[in-house]
Amino acid sequence: DGKRTQTYERMKPALRILRRLYGDVPVTEFSALSLRAIREHFINAGLARQTVNDEINRIRTAFKYGVSVDIVPESVLSSLRSVSNLEKGRSAARETDPILPVSDEDVKETLKHLPPIVAAMVQVQRLTGARPNEIIQIRPADIDRSQEVWIYTPQHHKTEHHGKQRIIPLGPKAQAILTPYLDRDEEDCCFS
Repeated sequence: DGKRTQTYERMKPALRILRRLYGDVPVTEFSALSLRAIREHFINAGLARQTVNDEINRIRTAFKYGVSVDIVPESVLSSLRSVSNLEKGRSAARETDPILPVSDEDVKETLKHLPPIVAAMVQVQRLTGARPNEIIQIRPADIDRSQEVWIYTPQHHKTEHHGKQRIIPLGPKAQAILTPYLDRDEEDCCFS
């Protein structure tokens, strides 16, 4: 739809390092060894293994784009693809602890300190598993209330550019929390 995605902003740091370390090197001379050196730079900077892999993949993506517009030879991209991602426990890159769900007790305690509208948003998100931006954009027009379980279809969602539709069921508990916020124009956001 012409809007920039988060990918655009996420590409910048990786490309900034690429430019700083290899900005004066002709693209035809950038190689797998160059990419490995950048990877080592990220490791030495203290980035976690998965973040290092993500940054290296972003650099590969930039070169892939370069191939698609005929400014990078295919052989350069082929060389970069030979650099494997770092595997868990097999590199000097630090590992991160898994992100665990917040306990019900912590959520209940936190809800006491939130404004009612924010508390409602948190509760609906917890009941549905929807992403924060999907909760923020709920409008009465996006909810099919014709069945016992309502169906919320967000206008915009993370995978829409892949042609996928996102459907979020709203059961009785979510409906009870959401109902007071539905009394507004069909096109207005419920949580505003």
